[in-house]
Amino acid sequence: MTLPMGSASSPSTAQPALHEQLAELGSATDPLDRQAVLARVQRGLFAGAEEPVRIGRFVVLERLGTGTSGVVYAAYDPQLDRKIALKVLRADTDLPDEAHARLQREAQALARLSHPHVVAVHDVGDVDGRVFIAMELLRGGTLRQWARAEPRRPAQILAAYRQAGEGLAAAHAVGLVHRDFKPDNVLLDREGRVRVVDFGLARDHGDAGASMIEAVVTGEVARLEVDAHLTRTGTVMGTPAYMAPEQHAGRPADARTDQYSFCVSLYEALYGERPFAGDTLPTLAMAAQRGEVLPPAPGRAVPAWVRRALLRGLRPDPARRYPDMATLLTALGRDPSARWRRGGLVALGLSTVVGLTWLAADRGSPPAACSGFEHRLEGIWDAPRQEALERGLARGEDPGSADVWARVEPGLTEYAHAWVAARRDACEATEVHQEQSDDLLDRRVLCLDRALLPLSAAVDRLAEPDTETLMRAAELVPDRTLVDECSAQGVLDDGEPPPADPRLRERIAALESRIATVDSLSLAGRYLEGLEQAEQVVADAEALGHAPTQARALYSLGIARSHARRPQEAIEALMQAINWADRGRADRTRARATYRLVKRLADTSQFDDARRLAMATEALYDRLAEPPVGSAAKIALLWGHVEWCQGHYDAARARLTRAIELTEGSDDPSMAAMHTEALSHRGSLANETERPAEAEVDLRQALEERAGQVGPDHPELAVVLSNLGATQMLLGRPAQAEQMFRRSLEIRRRRLGPEHESLAPPLVNLGAIIMKQGRYAEAIALQQQALALMERSLGPTHAELAKPLHNLALAYLRLEQPDEALKTVQRARQIRHDALGPFHAKTIASEYQLAYVQMKAGHLEQAGATYERYIARMREHRPQDSHALTAGLLGLADVNLNRGRPHEAERLVQQARPAITDGPDRADERIAADFILARALDAQARSPARARALAERALVEAETTPHAQAKRDTIATWLAEHPQIDAPRTR
Repeated sequence: MTLPMGSASSPSTAQPALHEQLAELGSATDPLDRQAVLARVQRGLFAGAEEPVRIGRFVVLERLGTGTSGVVYAAYDPQLDRKIALKVLRADTDLPDEAHARLQREAQALARLSHPHVVAVHDVGDVDGRVFIAMELLRGGTLRQWARAEPRRPAQILAAYRQAGEGLAAAHAVGLVHRDFKPDNVLLDREGRVRVVDFGLARDHGDAGASMIEAVVTGEVARLEVDAHLTRTGTVMGTPAYMAPEQHAGRPADARTDQYSFCVSLYEALYGERPFAGDTLPTLAMAAQRGEVLPPAPGRAVPAWVRRALLRGLRPDPARRYPDMATLLTALGRDPSARWRRGGLVALGLSTVVGLTWLAADRGSPPAACSGFEHRLEGIWDAPRQEALERGLARGEDPGSADVWARVEPGLTEYAHAWVAARRDACEATEVHQEQSDDLLDRRVLCLDRALLPLSAAVDRLAEPDTETLMRAAELVPDRTLVDECSAQGVLDDGEPPPADPRLRERIAALESRIATVDSLSLAGRYLEGLEQAEQVVADAEALGHAPTQARALYSLGIARSHARRPQEAIEALMQAINWADRGRADRTRARATYRLVKRLADTSQFDDARRLAMATEALYDRLAEPPVGSAAKIALLWGHVEWCQGHYDAARARLTRAIELTEGSDDPSMAAMHTEALSHRGSLANETERPAEAEVDLRQALEERAGQVGPDHPELAVVLSNLGATQMLLGRPAQAEQMFRRSLEIRRRRLGPEHESLAPPLVNLGAIIMKQGRYAEAIALQQQALALMERSLGPTHAELAKPLHNLALAYLRLEQPDEALKTVQRARQIRHDALGPFHAKTIASEYQLAYVQMKAGHLEQAGATYERYIARMREHRPQDSHALTAGLLGLADVNLNRGRPHEAERLVQQARPAITDGPDRADERIAADFILARALDAQARSPARARALAERALVEAETTPHAQAKRDTIATWLAEHPQIDAPRTR
């Protein structure tokens, strides 16, 4: 509220002319105003005719001004014999009883607040239901008037506003929030001392009714003071030009809201304009919400460190402003250039020191302190440590240790150089360029200290490597992103600022070091050791009570549990990590945790939750101030994983293709790794959907790329080789398939030993190709070995166990052990049903396997029912998969033929025919369709010539299909048993 300070009259002052008094009487709308004017008129006309108007013991002299919530009068206090300012709540403000009582309490709180920069309140009372506040009368004008009276130097403006800020801080300390701070609500006395006035919109911190919306609804704010340059578009609490975004949005305000308004006011005083553009309330609110601060006008000599402090106080998110007014005032008073002039200016006069301070702040000079950060690498990645590590790896007994140094040294060195450069950049941004606050420098330094820990932990692991560590050596090299995240923008995603208490900081730093150790153990494959340490770190982080650190500890625990094959426990830890990241506003940790959690949820078939969280993760990556390198590709890979697990193969392929496009040709190591991963996944997906030609292209490229990244004999190549072998099987190249499976198995066995869990996939695939060659006993031995390894590492109910179980069932059938085959395939189906649900693509595939074994075992009725269930589920849940649906129709046709229903068998074959196209990948279907139809026609004694022609065509194609030996023998036997099929037959 503006208080126009004219000359206040004492009781003996001469009265205005009668016509002026009568005009004032006609314009007075407030009853108290009319009463005061009328009393003066009567006193002028009739000496002693009327007592002056009183409010309590105070004699009303004249009205000084009208504001949003009351009228201010000059008054006389006969008890203390002094003139005062008397603020009376407007007569047309209809307050509920509770609001009226609250206003009185707030005024009383102000009366108890004694501070040199808050207007002194002498008394509080009530007259005819109207609250009044008696306060000291100030005659020096408003801070706005002071600033415009003559040119003011920035140092003078800052000094005046710091006084006002101290007044706000004092009010905040007793639980009061101003809510309408602006230059017009700051007054000066005759000596130039600043006072904050008009707490008419102030509310107690703990007041549940403090929100602006409630104030408007209850009528607590009847009218607003709206800036003349703004269009009034609605009722809000405060003056729009100085309001914080939370006030524009109708959210509760607190001390940080006053901080924002203070920074708008100071910015305006220093730069001659407000920080945000907008001629209407909506445009102004939008600019403030986006944080779109105008560039400074030319010619304004405002120091960079003052601007940095103001920009932080003007952040749209209250959590990212200064924690309180005192901290803001400290930042405004912290001249970084003074540190470089210590000792040389002590003898100079105060005015000289101030002048040089502001001049130096504009000029800046490179301090020596922003160099020598290489010393921080001593004992971590210096020459002695590098030489010792190189010698140790060269002497290693493991066959993979010889080339590890050549592969890890460039990455470790690059990371170290990036860290030094980032540390120097952080220092120079504050001390040289003066574009960054000391607080932001502090946060960047702490972030970089944390980024140094993975480098130290990686070198520690590599200095005493075991087989698992050497296999994963490339993964131990820290990602350069950890350094990039410590940029001025990146640290804003880290969460709450670090605590000021140095002892608490030391405890957090020690805990962060232990978290880095846990992460390095997980990356090195020492899962149980890492898990044990992770549990203890989480317990200690909980006792520490710093939410961002607790979130990081829980995230590491989630990763450790994932590696230790404890998916549900991993999910629990990751969910807790997200919870604590939210509490600590640690968006980057939350993004990492949600990314991992989506994968775990998809792996455990919790698809609805996985999809919801994947969308939230995508939005969170977009929100980060400094998104990680390749974030769009990471999201595409994440969605590809979810779609693939859910059996949405076309959608998964589209996502993986997008990831490949986004990472194509990148020199960044993390992007190159994502490109290889996407290629490998898309190739494996093509295998699963029986598109081997596409799979071969992707997998060969992935194999070449990964060999260049990790070396020609790295165990990771075994995964791609195994998948490429499966492709050769689908292409009808059994010899090439067996060669790749054996190479994959040999790499893993040589590097990891004969009992390592990763031997299971190549054992499964090798057993399958051997079975196709008729070596059933050997195939069973390989599948059983793979099954034992998988049960030991994954447990007896993991969905992956279905692969060796299916192969075992087929081998048992070939060895004429139908009961064993049926028991085995039933277990596989049940495992997938329980783990993935009844409608997952893999569960439906197990239905087909069960039907096939039931038919071969002679359980025709059961087989028919299972095939019908399979076909129904395919049509409902997998209608686009023509291969699988055709296989079901042909299987059911075969069952009906064996049940003596040749007409139904013929109908089913004709139904399947349109989907059976040319090409090697559909050869099995063409052979089966021709042979079933030949037998159906024969059984119906129809078209014997056509029946024989179909059977002979099936035999010819089977003879050119490498893995169709069993089919060839069956068809040839049937033709031999029907030598006269071309002659007419009668029944």
